[in-house]
Amino acid sequence: MTAIVPVQLEHNHDKDERKLERQQLRTQVKRKATDDMTARPSKLIRTELHTFSDNVLESSDLRSIAQSLYRERRKVYPVLPKTREEVHQALNSMTTTTTKSEDFILENNPDSGMVIISCTTNLAFLANTAEEIFVDGTFKSCPKFFYQLYTIHGLCNGHYIPLVFALLPGQSEEIYRNMWKCLIDICSARNMQLGASVIHADFEFAMLTVLREIFPTAVIKCCRFHLGQAWWRKIQNLGLGKDYKDTNSDISQWLKLSFGLHFIDPTDVEDCFVEEVMTDAPQDERCTRFADYLVDNYVTAESRYPPVLWAEVPSNTKRTNNSAESFHAHFNEQFYTSHPSIFVFMDVLGKLQTATYIKIRSIGKPATTRKVERDRTEYAMAQYNKFISGEINRHNYMKCLGNRFPARTNM
Repeated sequence: MTAIVPVQLEHNHDKDERKLERQQLRTQVKRKATDDMTARPSKLIRTELHTFSDNVLESSDLRSIAQSLYRERRKVYPVLPKTREEVHQALNSMTTTTTKSEDFILENNPDSGMVIISCTTNLAFLANTAEEIFVDGTFKSCPKFFYQLYTIHGLCNGHYIPLVFALLPGQSEEIYRNMWKCLIDICSARNMQLGASVIHADFEFAMLTVLREIFPTAVIKCCRFHLGQAWWRKIQNLGLGKDYKDTNSDISQWLKLSFGLHFIDPTDVEDCFVEEVMTDAPQDERCTRFADYLVDNYVTAESRYPPVLWAEVPSNTKRTNNSAESFHAHFNEQFYTSHPSIFVFMDVLGKLQTATYIKIRSIGKPATTRKVERDRTEYAMAQYNKFISGEINRHNYMKCLGNRFPARTNM
């Protein structure tokens, strides 16, 4: 009779080998984690893994290494603040100067709940050099216990340069008013006068109200992209989304014709709406409601967002906030979690300021414009020239541009 003896199956690799590789990987990752405090733990581990055998380590080892990474980072930073008041206290205790030894936190006010981060070099550029100003807010990368991060960019010679960062407790008129007045006072204390000839913003009514109050002589321009998205949302809400995408339908052609209003002189928008858009309106209750929406909010000088804010004949001037939004998208990628701690946030801003110094020194050379952007501008200007020369009438001019610059329906 043959006896069957149970055999303990062993892993192909010795446990000591696995332990050794785990320790080596942990050591390398921990060192990289403290060298770059903003890198995602998973990315650091993946980057280092390629030097190790994939036949030894297990998933539990990677989880253990990630946990040790977090523990190592906590040793570097102080105890994380648990309230906004503690964030203000933490900022007071931090060394916050730039690589040029300039103060980097210019306002840290627990009473207003506001923090303004910039430096004298940036403010001088904003007050004296920037041709136009772009303002935009973001929420994802705003540190915990603040409502939003507001960024002010300056444009010069085609270069968009981030100059001021404001951590705000909300988005009311009062908060925005306090932010701008504080920034003006900071500039005045440095013998600078903060003015603005052209300010680009989105369609946030509270900010627009304050901008008109603080900078009464400035030309305020709202982002054409945001306008298109607002109209597209209304189109969808009215159940016209499918009709809009059906390029052969009369409703689609009429809706896109209305987008041609973006390229009309502001003083002509109301007449143009009546004479070109409404005379072509389909007999559909949904279209009537869309037309009412445009009249109530955009078409007349008394509208919530009058044409002077968003309508403009084609030119080489910027008409969107896309560069500021692109900055925020890239900025958000610097953090591996939403609403980072104030310590990680300030670390990223410090590195960003070093790049800002370089950009300010580089404005003598014009920035390169992307070909797709040049082509779009040239097309719009060519159609406008045909219109003013009488080669095409106003209706066809609007139709051409409304079809070329429709709403983004894939967002």
